[in-house]
Amino acid sequence: MKFGSKIYALALGLSLALSLGLRCYYVFGYMGFNETVKNIGGDAGDYLQIAYTLAKTGQYARPANVSAGQIKAALAEGRPLEVRAGYKDSYRPPLWPLLLALFLKISGYKLKTLFLLRFLLDAGSLIMLTRLALLLNLSPLLACLAPLYFAVHPTSLLYSGTLLSEPLSMFLQLSLALGTCYCLFRQAPRGWSLGLGALGGLSALAHPFSLFFPLFLGAGLYGTKRISLKALFGFLLGLALSVSPWLIRNRILYGKTFLTTSSGNVLASSWNSTFLQRYRNTTAEVMLDPDPIPGAESLGAAERCSAYSHAAFKFMRENWHLVPAIAARKIVGAATPIPETPREGILEKGRALFQVIAFLPVLWLLILPGAGLFRLILASVAGGYLAMAVLTYPSIRFRAPLIWAETLAVFVWLDLMAKRYCQNSFQE
Repeated sequence: MKFGSKIYALALGLSLALSLGLRCYYVFGYMGFNETVKNIGGDAGDYLQIAYTLAKTGQYARPANVSAGQIKAALAEGRPLEVRAGYKDSYRPPLWPLLLALFLKISGYKLKTLFLLRFLLDAGSLIMLTRLALLLNLSPLLACLAPLYFAVHPTSLLYSGTLLSEPLSMFLQLSLALGTCYCLFRQAPRGWSLGLGALGGLSALAHPFSLFFPLFLGAGLYGTKRISLKALFGFLLGLALSVSPWLIRNRILYGKTFLTTSSGNVLASSWNSTFLQRYRNTTAEVMLDPDPIPGAESLGAAERCSAYSHAAFKFMRENWHLVPAIAARKIVGAATPIPETPREGILEKGRALFQVIAFLPVLWLLILPGAGLFRLILASVAGGYLAMAVLTYPSIRFRAPLIWAETLAVFVWLDLMAKRYCQNSFQE
């Protein structure tokens, strides 16, 4: 088969259609909608509360008079619910609640519309991953298999029936990677670096764990002379412009500049004397030291964030001898492809298997030359994830938005091996 042949186009179209069908089933049918609604809680419940309040009152705030359970019940039953805005929230990053609020508003407050948004994000990610496979000149068979592999990834299924922000983070990371390849492989439009930087900023506003990826990518592109200093400046300016409205809003509200008020809690959770004993890469949150700051819970959100941040940095200064050990433990936790405590269920075991499969290709592509621009993108993803993991703490859940990079790494590696050792395998 040759690129551009009708047979190849048909095979690729069928692969993409089947992949989209699987994603649609995962989002709307796998768990059963009513069961999915019951499981909305935790972070997803927080996002839903903020989004509903924003849609009803126009204020980015928690509801003052209703709970997440009351909101999801009202949405599932299609009945109206009066909401008053409570305290203005900055604990969660803003982009996902803003999108949820928009879809609630235009749909007349139907919960199933939010899962339509989830499917659209999945579909967009699938299409972009397929386009990236083509831009990276994968062999026809591998280019057809890549979207199917991505569609059946157990991590995708685990997060399909949720309202967590990980799929949005993945969508924006893929947009940035695809935009970078388009602009460097083809004639870049005017202002392209500004637009790519804005995508990087939006990915950080979807989930702060994505913050370092665009920064590492911009630095890598300039360091390898793929972009000029002017383009790098435009990239960083776009990133700053997309993030600055949220930072300015927080500065006006609290008199302090921060991305989220949860950042202090996260720092204190991982830079303390019990971290090495408590941490496992399966924990989404590490317990704080008992009462690390007397009276912290009585402080306002911004003051508590600052107090926890100061406590974390004070711990690092006073226990500098533990810093390398804690940082190394975080890197090991971030890089380990298997869960450090048992996770029940076939999907959890499948997720571990897929991460083990990706481990060697990722290492190979990062260490050895031969993958060109994709190697730089992969290094930026991995470096950004590890940097944020050291600053905060890694968790298997936080790897979920990175499965696009793991998937492409597997198929780029297979393509390199095929072309190196069996050059005629995918010829006509």
